[in-house]
Amino acid sequence: MNLQIMATCKIIRSLFMAVFVMSLVPLGAAENFRAGTADAYEAKQSQAGVTLAVKPYHTELLEKEIFSKSKPNKFGIMPVLVVITNLGDAPIKLVEMHARYVPARSTEGVNAMTAEDLFFYNPKGHAPKKQKLPGLGNTITKVKKGPLSRPEIAEREFSAPVLPPGETASGFFYFNVGVGGDPLTGASLYVAGITNMSTGQPLFYFEVPLD
Repeated sequence: MNLQIMATCKIIRSLFMAVFVMSLVPLGAAENFRAGTADAYEAKQSQAGVTLAVKPYHTELLEKEIFSKSKPNKFGIMPVLVVITNLGDAPIKLVEMHARYVPARSTEGVNAMTAEDLFFYNPKGHAPKKQKLPGLGNTITKVKKGPLSRPEIAEREFSAPVLPPGETASGFFYFNVGVGGDPLTGASLYVAGITNMSTGQPLFYFEVPLD
Protein backbone atom coordinates (compact mmCIF):
# COMPACT_ATOMS: atom_id res chain seq x y z
CA MET A 1 0.00 0.00 0.00
CA ASN A 2 1.58 3.33 -1.02
CA LEU A 3 1.68 6.45 1.12
CA GLN A 4 -1.20 8.15 -0.70
CA ILE A 5 -3.52 5.21 -0.10
CA MET A 6 -2.42 5.00 3.54
CA ALA A 7 -3.18 8.69 4.06
CA THR A 8 -6.57 8.31 2.39
CA CYS A 9 -7.40 5.32 4.60
CA LYS A 10 -6.45 7.29 7.72
CA ILE A 11 -8.75 10.19 6.78
CA ILE A 12 -11.59 7.84 5.88
CA ARG A 13 -11.13 5.91 9.12
CA SER A 14 -11.41 9.14 11.15
CA LEU A 15 -14.58 10.18 9.31
CA PHE A 16 -16.07 6.72 9.70
CA MET A 17 -15.41 6.61 13.43
CA ALA A 18 -17.05 10.00 13.87
CA VAL A 19 -20.17 8.76 12.10
CA PHE A 20 -20.05 5.51 14.08
CA VAL A 21 -19.95 7.32 17.42
CA MET A 22 -22.89 9.49 16.39
CA SER A 23 -24.85 6.36 15.48
CA LEU A 24 -24.63 5.13 19.07
CA VAL A 25 -27.04 7.78 20.37
CA PRO A 26 -29.60 5.98 22.59
CA LEU A 27 -32.81 4.92 20.84
CA GLY A 28 -35.28 4.14 23.61
CA ALA A 29 -35.62 0.47 24.52
CA ALA A 30 -33.27 -0.57 21.73
CA GLU A 31 -30.39 1.66 22.84
CA ASN A 32 -28.10 -1.25 23.72
CA PHE A 33 -28.19 -2.88 20.31
CA ARG A 34 -24.84 -3.20 18.57
CA ALA A 35 -24.10 -5.59 15.73
CA GLY A 36 -21.05 -7.85 15.87
CA THR A 37 -18.55 -8.41 13.09
CA ALA A 38 -19.77 -10.21 10.00
CA ASP A 39 -18.01 -13.47 10.85
CA ALA A 40 -20.17 -13.82 13.99
CA TYR A 41 -23.31 -14.44 11.92
CA GLU A 42 -24.39 -17.74 10.43
CA ALA A 43 -25.62 -16.43 7.07
CA LYS A 44 -22.63 -14.82 5.37
CA GLN A 45 -20.43 -14.77 2.29
CA SER A 46 -16.85 -13.59 1.72
CA GLN A 47 -14.83 -12.34 -1.23
CA ALA A 48 -11.68 -10.25 -1.69
CA GLY A 49 -11.26 -9.83 2.08
CA VAL A 50 -14.82 -8.55 2.54
CA THR A 51 -17.40 -10.55 4.51
CA LEU A 52 -21.09 -9.70 4.27
CA ALA A 53 -23.56 -11.22 6.71
CA VAL A 54 -27.34 -10.94 6.95
CA LYS A 55 -29.92 -11.56 9.65
CA PRO A 56 -33.67 -11.19 8.97
CA TYR A 57 -35.80 -9.75 11.76
CA HIS A 58 -39.01 -11.43 10.62
CA THR A 59 -40.85 -11.89 13.93
CA GLU A 60 -42.34 -9.54 16.50
CA LEU A 61 -39.99 -10.91 19.17
CA LEU A 62 -36.88 -10.17 17.11
CA GLU A 63 -37.95 -6.72 15.95
CA LYS A 64 -38.85 -5.68 19.49
CA GLU A 65 -35.18 -5.98 20.46
CA ILE A 66 -34.23 -3.38 17.86
CA PHE A 67 -37.18 -1.17 17.00
CA SER A 68 -38.76 -0.54 20.38
CA LYS A 69 -42.45 0.27 19.79
CA SER A 70 -42.32 0.07 16.01
CA LYS A 71 -43.77 -3.10 14.51
CA PRO A 72 -42.68 -3.19 10.85
CA ASN A 73 -43.63 -6.85 10.35
CA LYS A 74 -47.20 -6.08 11.41
CA PHE A 75 -47.42 -3.93 8.28
CA GLY A 76 -45.68 -6.39 5.96
CA ILE A 77 -42.21 -4.81 6.20
CA MET A 78 -39.35 -7.18 7.07
CA PRO A 79 -36.13 -5.56 8.34
CA VAL A 80 -32.93 -7.37 7.34
CA LEU A 81 -29.69 -6.56 9.14
CA VAL A 82 -26.66 -6.35 6.85
CA VAL A 83 -23.21 -6.45 8.44
CA ILE A 84 -20.05 -5.85 6.40
CA THR A 85 -16.51 -6.39 7.70
CA ASN A 86 -13.61 -5.22 5.55
CA LEU A 87 -10.43 -7.21 6.11
CA GLY A 88 -8.96 -6.26 2.76
CA ASP A 89 -6.11 -3.81 2.05
CA ALA A 90 -8.20 -0.97 0.65
CA PRO A 91 -11.31 0.97 1.68
CA ILE A 92 -14.56 0.00 -0.02
CA LYS A 93 -17.22 2.39 -1.24
CA LEU A 94 -20.79 1.62 -0.18
CA VAL A 95 -22.63 4.67 -1.51
CA GLU A 96 -23.97 2.76 -4.51
CA MET A 97 -24.66 -0.44 -2.61
CA HIS A 98 -28.18 -1.79 -3.05
CA ALA A 99 -30.01 -4.84 -1.75
CA ARG A 100 -32.82 -6.98 -3.14
CA TYR A 101 -34.92 -9.60 -1.40
CA VAL A 102 -35.46 -12.61 -3.66
CA PRO A 103 -38.20 -14.98 -2.44
CA ALA A 104 -38.40 -18.66 -3.32
CA ARG A 105 -39.20 -19.46 -6.96
CA SER A 106 -38.59 -15.87 -8.05
CA THR A 107 -35.94 -14.38 -10.32
CA GLU A 108 -36.79 -10.69 -9.91
CA GLY A 109 -37.25 -10.06 -6.22
CA VAL A 110 -38.13 -6.90 -4.28
CA ASN A 111 -35.93 -3.83 -3.90
CA ALA A 112 -35.42 -2.36 -0.45
CA MET A 113 -37.59 0.51 0.72
CA THR A 114 -35.84 3.50 2.26
CA ALA A 115 -36.72 4.96 5.64
CA GLU A 116 -38.11 7.94 3.74
CA ASP A 117 -40.40 5.60 1.79
CA LEU A 118 -41.60 4.08 5.05
CA PHE A 119 -42.26 7.49 6.58
CA PHE A 120 -45.23 7.85 4.22
CA TYR A 121 -45.96 4.14 3.74
CA ASN A 122 -49.67 3.41 4.00
CA PRO A 123 -50.18 -0.35 4.45
CA LYS A 124 -53.89 -0.01 3.66
CA GLY A 125 -53.09 1.37 0.24
CA HIS A 126 -55.24 4.48 0.58
CA ALA A 127 -54.62 7.18 -2.00
CA PRO A 128 -53.16 10.46 -0.66
CA LYS A 129 -55.75 13.07 0.20
CA LYS A 130 -55.98 16.18 -1.99
CA GLN A 131 -56.67 19.61 -0.60
CA LYS A 132 -57.43 22.88 -2.42
CA LEU A 133 -55.18 25.86 -1.82
CA PRO A 134 -57.30 28.94 -0.95
CA GLY A 135 -57.47 31.50 -3.76
CA LEU A 136 -55.15 29.63 -6.13
CA GLY A 137 -57.69 27.37 -7.80
CA ASN A 138 -55.41 24.32 -7.84
CA THR A 139 -54.77 21.36 -5.58
CA ILE A 140 -51.87 19.96 -3.65
CA THR A 141 -51.33 16.48 -2.33
CA LYS A 142 -51.78 16.18 1.40
CA VAL A 143 -49.83 13.18 2.64
CA LYS A 144 -50.42 11.70 6.07
CA LYS A 145 -47.52 10.12 7.92
CA GLY A 146 -47.67 6.34 8.11
CA PRO A 147 -47.44 4.03 11.16
CA LEU A 148 -43.72 3.47 10.51
CA SER A 149 -42.78 7.16 10.59
CA ARG A 150 -40.70 6.61 13.72
CA PRO A 151 -37.11 7.78 14.39
CA GLU A 152 -35.69 4.30 15.05
CA ILE A 153 -36.61 3.20 11.52
CA ALA A 154 -34.40 5.91 10.03
CA GLU A 155 -31.66 5.64 12.65
CA ARG A 156 -31.24 1.89 12.06
CA GLU A 157 -31.14 2.12 8.26
CA PHE A 158 -27.83 1.15 6.63
CA SER A 159 -26.08 4.41 5.76
CA ALA A 160 -22.27 3.97 5.88
CA PRO A 161 -20.77 5.57 2.71
CA VAL A 162 -17.25 4.14 3.06
CA LEU A 163 -15.70 1.26 5.01
CA PRO A 164 -11.95 1.42 5.78
CA PRO A 165 -9.81 -1.72 6.18
CA GLY A 166 -10.30 -3.42 9.53
CA GLU A 167 -13.70 -1.83 10.19
CA THR A 168 -17.28 -3.11 10.31
CA ALA A 169 -20.46 -1.32 9.23
CA SER A 170 -24.02 -2.45 9.80
CA GLY A 171 -27.60 -1.37 9.36
CA PHE A 172 -31.02 -2.45 8.19
CA PHE A 173 -32.66 -2.76 4.79
CA TYR A 174 -36.46 -2.88 4.69
CA PHE A 175 -38.47 -5.10 2.35
CA ASN A 176 -42.19 -5.22 1.63
CA VAL A 177 -42.83 -8.98 1.90
CA GLY A 178 -46.50 -8.86 2.87
CA VAL A 179 -48.25 -10.28 5.90
CA GLY A 180 -48.96 -13.88 6.83
CA GLY A 181 -46.55 -15.78 4.60
CA ASP A 182 -43.18 -17.41 5.15
CA PRO A 183 -40.61 -14.84 3.99
CA LEU A 184 -37.50 -16.96 4.62
CA THR A 185 -37.82 -20.48 3.19
CA GLY A 186 -35.96 -20.60 -0.11
CA ALA A 187 -35.34 -16.84 -0.03
CA SER A 188 -32.04 -14.98 -0.33
CA LEU A 189 -30.65 -11.46 -0.13
CA TYR A 190 -28.83 -10.09 -3.18
CA VAL A 191 -26.37 -7.25 -2.50
CA ALA A 192 -24.38 -5.42 -5.19
CA GLY A 193 -22.72 -2.06 -5.78
CA ILE A 194 -19.69 -2.40 -3.46
CA THR A 195 -16.51 -0.95 -4.97
CA ASN A 196 -12.82 -1.32 -4.11
CA MET A 197 -11.63 2.30 -3.80
CA SER A 198 -8.00 1.44 -4.59
CA THR A 199 -8.67 -0.26 -7.93
CA GLY A 200 -12.02 1.34 -8.75
CA GLN A 201 -13.38 -2.12 -9.53
CA PRO A 202 -16.73 -3.32 -8.16
CA LEU A 203 -16.85 -6.49 -6.14
CA PHE A 204 -18.87 -9.40 -7.46
CA TYR A 205 -22.38 -9.44 -6.03
CA PHE A 206 -23.20 -11.21 -2.76
CA GLU A 207 -26.12 -13.63 -2.57
CA VAL A 208 -26.80 -14.93 0.94
CA PRO A 209 -29.61 -17.40 1.79
CA LEU A 210 -32.04 -16.16 4.45
CA ASP A 211 -33.25 -19.56 5.66
